[in-house]
Amino acid sequence: KIPQLQDMGSDSARSRCGGTVVRIVERQGLIWAWGEHGATASAASDESALPLCDALEDPAFDWIDVSRDMPYSADMLLENVIDSSHVPFTHHKTISKRENAKPLPLRLTT
Repeated sequence: KIPQLQDMGSDSARSRCGGTVVRIVERQGLIWAWGEHGATASAASDESALPLCDALEDPAFDWIDVSRDMPYSADMLLENVIDSSHVPFTHHKTISKRENAKPLPLRLTT
């Protein structure tokens, strides 16, 4: 529903939205989406192909999900994730050591 749109029920309003419906399922806390749509979508969306962890299906297994808000921007996060060579120097004696530093080949593709 688009609150600003008066007549969402009309064909012209729906055609301007541009959305494509795809099949999704939630398994083990993740949302899986298949890119196929239309008449072939049901046949192509084989849930048995999902790489699920058997331990998470066990009722004796407890899942604890932890998240943390960090006070920095998305570009800073991305820079730190891409530049893994900074870890031995910046995080010396915590999660790495300076003597572990070595050249790391990195190739960005589009």
